[in-house]
Amino acid sequence: MQYLSYIYLIMLCSILPLYMKSGYYELGEAKAGCYLTVSLCFFVLIGALEFFKRAKNKRQVLNISNYPLFFACGLFLSSLLSFVFSVDKKTAFFGYVGWRNGLLTTLLYLAFMVIFTGYSYDKKWTILTALIVPTLEFILGIADRLGGYFFEIPGIDSGYIATIRHIA
Repeated sequence: MQYLSYIYLIMLCSILPLYMKSGYYELGEAKAGCYLTVSLCFFVLIGALEFFKRAKNKRQVLNISNYPLFFACGLFLSSLLSFVFSVDKKTAFFGYVGWRNGLLTTLLYLAFMVIFTGYSYDKKWTILTALIVPTLEFILGIADRLGGYFFEIPGIDSGYIATIRHIA
């Protein structure tokens, strides 16, 4: 089970930041769709395995300290209230096109928080994995700023003074 969570975290830290469906065209929507698809698949898989594990061991109690649980409940309640009083339920649930930060995304954040709190990770490798891709993105962004376009990406504008906009 922990290996599945490692695979999921590595995908979020490495594949998702570099994912470009059609270059820079509708990049936010493509990344949001990729995140939701990958997260829902992993949630179903990890959630089902976690459910069967906890059903087998009925005495296992959710191990989460009071402070994160307090803030998680606050985030859940504020998101739920926002959804309930929203005029456009579809946008409130899935999020605005290109952003996709609605109730579904928040529920996935909270569900993974609850699932992953029971695991212990090798902090050194987790932090290293989470920092490698942003470092590469930053290096590519600097090269881009200096006119070094290493990859042909649709939507790139070489006449524009580049920033990290081309990579992230």
